[in-house]
Amino acid sequence: LLPFGILVGIVAGLVILQPDLSTAATIIIVAAVMFFLAGADLLQMGVAAGIVALIGVLWVTNFGPNYAQGRLSSYLSSVEDLTQADYHVQQAVIAFTNGGLTGVGLRQGKQKFNNLPAPHTDSIFAVIGEELGLVGATLVVGLYVLMVIRGLQIARRSVDHFGTLLASGITIWIALKALLNIAVMTAMVPPTGASLPFISFGGSSLVVVMSGVGLLMSVYRVKMRQGAPKRAEQIPERRATPTNPERPA
Repeated sequence: LLPFGILVGIVAGLVILQPDLSTAATIIIVAAVMFFLAGADLLQMGVAAGIVALIGVLWVTNFGPNYAQGRLSSYLSSVEDLTQADYHVQQAVIAFTNGGLTGVGLRQGKQKFNNLPAPHTDSIFAVIGEELGLVGATLVVGLYVLMVIRGLQIARRSVDHFGTLLASGITIWIALKALLNIAVMTAMVPPTGASLPFISFGGSSLVVVMSGVGLLMSVYRVKMRQGAPKRAEQIPERRATPTNPERPA
């Protein structure tokens, strides 16, 4: 646990210094889940999680940037009264309310014009909820769930332990990014600024996520190659017969 904690701590600490709390939290959570899947001791993980949570709360409330403290305080206020939520979250909730069950129609949403901050990146799910309604938002969530199921199936059927951890980590990483974005837009967690994988605008985000999917597919390809019979076993050797006196070279 100690070498693992030092490695993850250095990476997450450098990200926090940017500062980018949501990305650092994503790194820590994904690494912890992979460590658990690798067979970590639950008691050690529980103690480590408590220490990390305590340090995180103390840092945000006392030493973190002002924007982090403001987001945390607005979220705590919104738990009792949604009207006290962050402006970003309030506009997202209005977008979902306007969308209703089936939405106002594709490209017909109005919240994305001057009201909803970052509608092409952080708030894209709220735009989907307004234009396609609860039906469209549920479809998007269902596609993520389907991808998680498929990714975990690939991890479970991997031919080695490394492939299992790699596929599991990539799947959990993408699922966590989607979950954070959707949770922020529905006022379930404080605003984090996490993008919605495959949907939010941004070339760098798309390239990184697609690279992860490529690694996931490589794990699946190795399984398929090792599980397929050899070509020599599929095509029997031709033998000389009276009608075919010559054997192939």
